[in-house]
Amino acid sequence: MSVKNDEMRYAIHGHKDTTFFSTKSHLTVSTLLLPPYVMKEEVDGNVTYRGFINDIMELIADRLGLNYDFVPVKDKMFGTLLPNGTWTGAVGQVVSGTANMAAGPITVTSNRAQFVDFSQPFQFTGPVIVMRRPNENMPPFKDRLLHILKPFKTDVWLLSCLAYLITGSIIYIISYCNPYEWRRMSRDGEATIREGESFTCLNTFWFTISAVFLQGFTRSPRSAGGRIVVIAWWFFVIVFFSSYVGNLSNLLRVGPRPSAIETYAKVRSFSDLAVNEDIIVHVVRGGSTQANIMNSKIPEHQALANKISKNKESLVKTVTEGIQIVKDSVPGTRAMVVESAMAKYYTEQSGCVLYYVNDLLLTTQYGLVLPHNSTLLKPVNHALLTLSENGVLRGLEKKWFQGHCNKYMLEKSEDEKFEIPHFYALDLGSFSGALFILAIGLVLGGLVTLLEIVIFKYAESDEPAKAKPRPMQQRSVDRSSDPGNTQALLSQGTDSNQHRDMTSV
Repeated sequence: MSVKNDEMRYAIHGHKDTTFFSTKSHLTVSTLLLPPYVMKEEVDGNVTYRGFINDIMELIADRLGLNYDFVPVKDKMFGTLLPNGTWTGAVGQVVSGTANMAAGPITVTSNRAQFVDFSQPFQFTGPVIVMRRPNENMPPFKDRLLHILKPFKTDVWLLSCLAYLITGSIIYIISYCNPYEWRRMSRDGEATIREGESFTCLNTFWFTISAVFLQGFTRSPRSAGGRIVVIAWWFFVIVFFSSYVGNLSNLLRVGPRPSAIETYAKVRSFSDLAVNEDIIVHVVRGGSTQANIMNSKIPEHQALANKISKNKESLVKTVTEGIQIVKDSVPGTRAMVVESAMAKYYTEQSGCVLYYVNDLLLTTQYGLVLPHNSTLLKPVNHALLTLSENGVLRGLEKKWFQGHCNKYMLEKSEDEKFEIPHFYALDLGSFSGALFILAIGLVLGGLVTLLEIVIFKYAESDEPAKAKPRPMQQRSVDRSSDPGNTQALLSQGTDSNQHRDMTSV
């Protein structure tokens, strides 16, 4: 395509350099149609190109006074050396002289540098792992509703409810039968009627359940047996409450969607990808990423290379094909190893269904491809350095690669965020100690209550009789033997009654 003179661009990015070219030269630039680097558009029969590479080429052409045309490679390959000594792809067109330059996300490698010259890098990158995001839909309402019951297993909940019913019943029986409780004291007049009703059937179960929620109480049992049962119940409540709160805290740390965390945690590096047999790994056939992995001396890459070579599905023709396979797959089953620059674009533009793991064990770079000893190399390098120093390359990268997705990249340093806290629902074996102590308290309280009943019956039941005043006994009078004395007594009694009457008046 032809590049127009743009004086405004010169003012922003520098003056036009005509040191090497007094007249405009026309270049054939081999490229690959790969978004966002080069994208083809056809409007009213006119073919135009746009993208990150196109913007860079326009700036370089303006500075050097060049015209250029993009020629997409037919085999859609970057460049691979064949056994017969020929090259494929964009690099092959430069080597054969078909093109004056190759521009695209072409990685600078030592093998390619033996046959062509590379410009200064315009983008730094490295192989990363692209995967599909796990499904993070909220669980059904029923699961969320029952979430608060998960700290305990079902048998623990059932036995706890049974323990509540048994404990409440025993406290009520003790309060009803024990002679030292409020009910008996109220009947004997030693307590008020309200105090005597402290442990009716309803009030007893209310007293028992209030302890579970750590609430206060107005009156507690008075008898020794009742207090033993209550102490055992309070101990059970303390263990129950602390166990529930502790397990619930761990459950909340896990969150409502632990499966999503498990998917993220499954692959955090190339070594994880190599050992995970459930994940099929894809790379572009004949690309620099495949070559770097296959020729790498890093143990993680060697293990990954063995995995790729064993699976025929691993090799794909283009990056777009591999990304689409990962996008259509079940989360956690497919992965694509691709350069981080392209991974950033696809994860940002894929509807936020992809993410990539940033485990940069290797650092690579993209450069423009020129024939050996090309007179364009030095001015092109100078132009690229100027664009880099002025921040233009950074601005273009932000323009074409930035999207609207959040958290599309996972750093290796964030491993602790994907460690799922251990959570175990409390089972009956772990909770049996509290139930055992409660059972002992219930039995002991019942036995003490029986003892108190016996003591009251044989030791304290006689005290009211001893304290009760005896009735006055009438004396028998023998009137026949002492008639005078009897008459005197009767007269004295009459005078005494008259005296009491006068006193009352």
